[in-house]
Amino acid sequence: MHVKRFHYRAVDVAGKSSQGFVDAPNLQAALSIVTAKGLRAFDVTLATDGAQLSAKLLMSFSLNGPSLHWRAKLYQKLAILLGAGVSIDRSLHILAQQSGKAWEQQIYTKISATVASGGTLSQAVSEHLLSAHAGETGLIRAAENTGRLSATFAELAHGLERQAELRSRVSSALVYPAFLMLLAPITLIVIATVLIPNIAPLFESTGTQMPFILRFMMSVSKSWSENRIGWLIGLFAFIAGLTYLIRSVKFRDQILTTFFGLPFFANFHRAALAARLCKSLADLLKAGMPLQLALLSVAETLPHRPDQQKLIAVRDQVSSGAKFSLAIDKSELLDRSAVQMISVGEETNQLEPILHHIAKTSETELWTSIDRIMVLLVPILTIAMGLIIGGIMMSVMNAILALNQLAAQ
Repeated sequence: MHVKRFHYRAVDVAGKSSQGFVDAPNLQAALSIVTAKGLRAFDVTLATDGAQLSAKLLMSFSLNGPSLHWRAKLYQKLAILLGAGVSIDRSLHILAQQSGKAWEQQIYTKISATVASGGTLSQAVSEHLLSAHAGETGLIRAAENTGRLSATFAELAHGLERQAELRSRVSSALVYPAFLMLLAPITLIVIATVLIPNIAPLFESTGTQMPFILRFMMSVSKSWSENRIGWLIGLFAFIAGLTYLIRSVKFRDQILTTFFGLPFFANFHRAALAARLCKSLADLLKAGMPLQLALLSVAETLPHRPDQQKLIAVRDQVSSGAKFSLAIDKSELLDRSAVQMISVGEETNQLEPILHHIAKTSETELWTSIDRIMVLLVPILTIAMGLIIGGIMMSVMNAILALNQLAAQ
């Protein structure tokens, strides 16, 4: 059996940290050797493994951690194992043994080490699953307090599968529009660099002025050929500035606020917000988390800062003794019908199933809105690209026809 060298960092029973190297056939065996020395490992990695480093870098920079699909499968497996009576530590060891990927084994081992050293499972997930948002860790934290880990993991897996399905559906629908957006600039570049320079001598020989759009594209093409470095610097500066603005929370909030203020997209945003807010609240309440803490946990997961601030204000009012339905009504986060149903849920002590019902209804409305957007987006982009390319080609054809008429005279 091929033996590899692993580097470990650990603490002993006195809390003194230590590190070193062990030789083992796999990551799990290396962890066992370190444990046999009376140490608690909190980090075990291959000493030299370029493939593992590449995989880790790829996961960190391109995916920002494990994907929705991967996390959904993880939670589903944990739900099955915990439901069968297997401890969380043993479950993680089983998953590490079954995995053939080094980065997966590393994640399982780190989560297991954190739990073994006295940390909570929610803390371990937050530290080692970078892509897991606060809603996931909050739900796991609540389930730890109530002993509903198996059921909670099953609910998490189902929710993440639905999110992954939604993203996949949207991505598939955007393939053709993305192709159009990519094809348009390529076509314009070909026209500016190949077609227009070939017909320009015809205008020069007859003394006829080119149409404005052709003259503009000709000047851009000439400027590019004479000062490519300057164009590249300008393009780099534009991309860097745009990236900075996108990463700016204030700018992003302003763009989203303007976007969500449009009539059609306002309904889309409201449906998406209702589905996410009510589903997360219902799951946290079902896991046994108090309403005030659940509201705070959900607020941390909302991507739009104004929505976060409104929900935190709702939480403050509820903490002061106000009814949840009245507080959420003042915030205008949900429509009137949803607020009325929440009010009924409070009166009948059935808030959690009512929130689940609102989330399901809003999710159906969200899917309908997405389908409408996709149906409208393709013809709108097709017409827009056709008008741009067709307008330029008509200018070229009209100019050539004008030259023919001039030559005939």
